[in-house]
Amino acid sequence: MWPRSTDRIGTVPVNFGQTAMTANQSPSPGEGDRVLVSKEMGITPPDFIRLLPRAVRGWDYEVTAQTVKAATIVVGGAARGVAISIQALADRRITALMVLPRSQVELSFQGLTSAEQQDFLTLFDRAYQRGGG
Repeated sequence: MWPRSTDRIGTVPVNFGQTAMTANQSPSPGEGDRVLVSKEMGITPPDFIRLLPRAVRGWDYEVTAQTVKAATIVVGGAARGVAISIQALADRRITALMVLPRSQVELSFQGLTSAEQQDFLTLFDRAYQRGGG
């Protein structure tokens, strides 16, 4: 599954500030590298937490901090897992009557192979996919 235009993927050092890669380059990090994926999602932090068990099936997780506007989650462990942070953004107003929530979500992979990262992202994207037919 290729990144959408709102996804940013990169290999970064311990700090989250700089992205070393762009979304159109394919990441080939080593197992010790940290890979950061940043997404803008149409969801509130409380709804994100509510749907989290579907997104991390098979992984242990802990919500380490949670407010109405933000949350931090650790999936797996610090040496081998995913740190997820979510921060509420200003709502997207389409019309006077249609308002959609927005949140910035960052997933920081540590100690996972590229295949494991891709498997996690596929499950994550499916769990939070919205739409109809």
